[in-house]
Amino acid sequence: MKFAVCCLKGRVSPLVKYTREIAVVSVSRRGRPIIKKVPTVSLKPSVLVDLLKDMNVTLLICGGIKEEWQQILRNNNIAFIENIIGDLNDVVKVYMEGKLHADVVIS
Repeated sequence: MKFAVCCLKGRVSPLVKYTREIAVVSVSRRGRPIIKKVPTVSLKPSVLVDLLKDMNVTLLICGGIKEEWQQILRNNNIAFIENIIGDLNDVVKVYMEGKLHADVVIS
């Protein structure tokens, strides 16, 4: 399983459209996260979906996301957890513990 986090300066990007890199997270055989950061220049909904699909990502963790973007993700079978605030590493840890849900602030 792979998931991705929209990032800006090491934190979850406040809005998907401000994302400057996507952190793609996979899990090692020992259960540890492996994070690969992929820079983004201009993120349009179709570009984001193509990027996620190319990397076999099935879940996107993000801050704010417009309804248009949500629908495009749904149409492409990519789940999302929205309105997340926090440091990338902390968010990854909480998600992997099974404790992350929409509208969470991780300090």
